[in-house]
Amino acid sequence: MTAADGGASPGGRMRWRWDVALSFAGAQRDYVKQVAQALQARGLRCFFDADEEIGLWGRYLAEELPTIYGEQAAAVVVFVSVEYATRDWTRLERRAALARAVRERREYVLPARFDDTALPGLVPDIVAVDLRGRTPDQFADLIAAKLADLGITAPDPAGSLARDARPARSAGAMREGEADLRRLGVHASVSVPGVPVAQRYLDGLPDTLRARLAEINRPGLAALASHLNSGRVVAVLGAETSAPLYSQWNGLVTELVEAARDELSDQAVSECRAMTAVNNLDGVVELVRRRLEQASFREVLRQVFRARRDPVTGRTWTPVQELVTRCGFAGVVTTNYDPGIVNARMAVRPLASGAALLR
Repeated sequence: MTAADGGASPGGRMRWRWDVALSFAGAQRDYVKQVAQALQARGLRCFFDADEEIGLWGRYLAEELPTIYGEQAAAVVVFVSVEYATRDWTRLERRAALARAVRERREYVLPARFDDTALPGLVPDIVAVDLRGRTPDQFADLIAAKLADLGITAPDPAGSLARDARPARSAGAMREGEADLRRLGVHASVSVPGVPVAQRYLDGLPDTLRARLAEINRPGLAALASHLNSGRVVAVLGAETSAPLYSQWNGLVTELVEAARDELSDQAVSECRAMTAVNNLDGVVELVRRRLEQASFREVLRQVFRARRDPVTGRTWTPVQELVTRCGFAGVVTTNYDPGIVNARMAVRPLASGAALLR
């Protein structure tokens, strides 16, 4: 049986031979093996090639691999790396999985990255999990949660996911201590009903000033907490939330032109600079789009909006994006194309599946 959205329903689990198939390069075998073992310990049917050595013995891999990755699995996790992008067998697996994803128009290919290597066939705006700094067991938890979210498997409250369960609370509520906003670099803090509004953001100020600011901010913070706890609040994020990892619009357009420089004529570059000088930024983007082939333009966009890391923390999201994630909004609407808000959510609330993200 398949669900109405094209995914596999838990009741029809036996439709697939595998709940998930893992596609990876040999250089990352040790890591992926630990992920496979963790998934199997959670009761998931996971295809990991070494486990099927006897079954595959003597078979023609050029026929077997497309069947496994394109027909027999309910989902495929693609472990992206520089080695993965250059191997013949991984190319065969990837093409079969991507063809299936196109046919079914659902989240079938689930990319995870060891590095920022561009992967042919994988559109630049598809969300990927960053594996740097994430243990195999932690990633296995994410896979298990995603399969349950897609309806491929049923959530198991008594299983591994329960380790991450927290006491019930109002939708969107935050515990005191969950958001140390002074650490995050912003100027407010919210708490759950019945718990005083956290005031760590005032630490270090003179007593008189701290008391005055707490009094001034109390009504606004109380209203914010009330709205968040209603579970009906949507966050609208603009360019400022991605700073300083990403430049504002003017800077991004300049980066766009530089990234496309090798494919633009000198005259086109001069026109772009002239339009930038009079703040005609939309005109610059349109000129670059027209002069480049569609594939080239998408690659340039991918370069400009690639995941960027804070040189101090190593994070690919900003403090504000983390704060928004911790606040538990019912959904997020953003004009930004960078992956920061998604990466923050995956890191801070990896098992959350209710909030919507609209771009």
